[in-house]
Amino acid sequence: MVLPNRVTDLRLVPVLWILALCILLGGGTCGPVLPLPDTEPIPGGGAWRSFTPAPEPLHESAVSVIGNSLYVVGGRTPSGPVSTLYRYDPPPVDAWTQLASHPGTPVDHMGTAVVNGILYAFGGTIEFPGPSVAHTYAYDPASNTWSSKAPMPVTLGVMGVGVVNDKIYLIGGLSAFQTSNVVLEYDPAADRWTDLTPVAAMPTPRDHFVAATVNGRIHCIGGRQTTIESILDVHEVFDPVTRTWQSRAPLPTARGGFSAAVLNGKILIIGGEGADNAYGVFSECEEYDPATNTWRKLSPMKTPRHSAQAGVIDGVVYVPAGAPRIGRTYTTVHEGFSFAFE
Repeated sequence: MVLPNRVTDLRLVPVLWILALCILLGGGTCGPVLPLPDTEPIPGGGAWRSFTPAPEPLHESAVSVIGNSLYVVGGRTPSGPVSTLYRYDPPPVDAWTQLASHPGTPVDHMGTAVVNGILYAFGGTIEFPGPSVAHTYAYDPASNTWSSKAPMPVTLGVMGVGVVNDKIYLIGGLSAFQTSNVVLEYDPAADRWTDLTPVAAMPTPRDHFVAATVNGRIHCIGGRQTTIESILDVHEVFDPVTRTWQSRAPLPTARGGFSAAVLNGKILIIGGEGADNAYGVFSECEEYDPATNTWRKLSPMKTPRHSAQAGVIDGVVYVPAGAPRIGRTYTTVHEGFSFAFE
């Protein structure tokens, strides 16, 4: 095979290298070449736009929204876990500001939630699949300061997080190097934890899923059981009031390590890891309607990624940084999805 002198589509480079390596090592072919992720927009399925890149290459950061700003906490850079905190202000500002770093051990795979304008950050992992930590911190954007709160009753990272009636729920994740079905309730007003696992454990233990809250119920969708290959399509919904679980329509594209957002009362599942393509990363964006218990496809990511999280501001789903290839890879790419971008 003769490789072209000039590759005009940089997305072909990994495939061409694979072909060349097969010829050099095997004297022929090494079987079918894996496809590239599909990034073709779907008419009527919204569109993606680029925004100011993240300040540094990051993945496995936590993302929350306070007011009209996106807050990105911790994560991992090529040098290791970090304790940084960045604020992104959407257009017309379209800029990043570095704020006070969180105290304690730098970690990735934290969980974050916002109650009454205060950002709460929980747990995380120092390495994968552990050890995880039990720290709880609160960040006040008015003073740009952090404070320590009551630690979680177990160490935990890579969990789902939901907020209902001003209480925060941490579900599943990795604890003591193992996939967990834990359900913890945190009351910020009392700074008190309640372990609901004995009465309301998540039916399917998993990590690398995302919890999305709609109408007081926490949807725990997809994920995996430690390994990249163990991706799931499971969709289970937790009602904190009755402390019961219900199964709903499964995720059409099983995956782990993806982004999720609630837009117009519907849940968007974006990107993820474990795809059977040349990058090992999903581009798919799928929308779940809780009212009809149905899924539909939306326009795929412009830059497919895993290990990113998302936040919604004024009808735009912002997805900063993440990993563009399977495993520990890094990028500063920052893109947003909206139906108004079509």
